Amino acid sequence: MSKKITIALFSLLIFTSGGKSIAQTYTLVVDSLAYTTLTQPKTSLSLNQVWFDPNWEIVLNFNFSFMGMPVDTIWVNHGFLALDANFDYLIEGFGADLADKGSCSGGTTSLSNVSWKTDSSGANKIAIFEFDNAGFQQECDSVSSMNEFTTFQIWLYEGSNDIAMHYGAKLIFSNNIIFYPGATGPFVGLKDYSSSLFYSLQGDPLNPSLVNVDTSLVDAPDENRHYLFDASTIGVDPAASDFPLHIFPVPAYDQLRIHAGISGNATARILDIGGKVILEKQLSTKGVRIDHSFDLSDFQPGIYLLQVSGETGMTAKRFVKL
Repeated sequence: MSKKITIALFSLLIFTSGGKSIAQTYTLVVDSLAYTTLTQPKTSLSLNQVWFDPNWEIVLNFNFSFMGMPVDTIWVNHGFLALDANFDYLIEGFGADLADKGSCSGGTTSLSNVSWKTDSSGANKIAIFEFDNAGFQQECDSVSSMNEFTTFQIWLYEGSNDIAMHYGAKLIFSNNIIFYPGATGPFVGLKDYSSSLFYSLQGDPLNPSLVNVDTSLVDAPDENRHYLFDASTIGVDPAASDFPLHIFPVPAYDQLRIHAGISGNATARILDIGGKVILEKQLSTKGVRIDHSFDLSDFQPGIYLLQVSGETGMTAKRFVKL
């Protein structure tokens, strides 16, 4: 049975050629799917050489979008994919300090292959990245050996922009040693550090929660566990960004102030992540601008969308309330 969790985060506003502003959302589907090791033809990134802090750069051969941002180059690191050179945008399949099992104590024989391929058998392409038999650097640092391991894949889908994590064989029994300090499981999810937006899996890997916090699972996913981040876009307004709108502070706490370059009367709405109108106010202009302050003291922490509309159109902006 699959479990679906929808979090309609207004993660990034972009504009199509028709001038329509849209927001990226993801739906989490949790299920069990038989794991299949990546087959030939595939490209080895590790090239049979030991690795412990990789940063392999590849170029995608199809169009892909992450949180509304076009992606053409990917940096493959230990357990995650970076989608920009600054590592602000990450797809984390198994967030831990992974390393080649052959690298411990100065070993020179690779035991952990990292590879990728583009599957073109269907109507749309799929980029698949696999970490096979990856060890844990912190196990080596603690006990000078690498006996524990994990195997997993990250899938990127052309057209739909879906993202999947698929888990294979593992041997993990020292959770308090091999994972990052304070964690007993890996970090798994989608991350935008530039905007502090996270689609992180939290709790039991069999039945995780999807939260907007940079957090980890309490244990490693079992073999055949499959997480699909089903991407979609939702319309915000067909004529968004019709006039300047400035909001501050960002992130907001108890107050949100706005300056809008609009004349005539206007309506302001604040919507939650599910699209529900939380607050609506009629605003009056001072000449050709509106200055207003909203009281957010009763708002729950989270992500909201501010819409200001008037005679000259509508502008929308996302903000985070802490």
